[in-house]
Amino acid sequence: MGSSTEPDFIEKENLASSAKDEAESGYGLTDDMIHEIEDALHSGYEEAVVNAIADLGAADAAELLAKVSDEDRLKLIQEHTPAFEPEVFTEMDSALCRDSLAKLPA
Repeated sequence: MGSSTEPDFIEKENLASSAKDEAESGYGLTDDMIHEIEDALHSGYEEAVVNAIADLGAADAAELLAKVSDEDRLKLIQEHTPAFEPEVFTEMDSALCRDSLAKLPA
């Protein structure tokens, strides 16, 4: 369980290993994993977000970006660009990718 300063829903090491285990099992990104990443993003657990994204394949990371809210998508892309491999953006729906990237500051 997390410490008294961290909510129970986010155990930094478990979030990253959960993403890695799912990717290796062949089942891909689950809705629970998406919710855990969103919770970490909203709670400011940046390292957990980066580690979880890094353990996703390009298709799963693209799915993550497609399934989160517009606000969360923009925050993920703005604040965690280095965690996303370039292939993620080629896996995204082209209209969604174009729209998301157009919202980034120049």
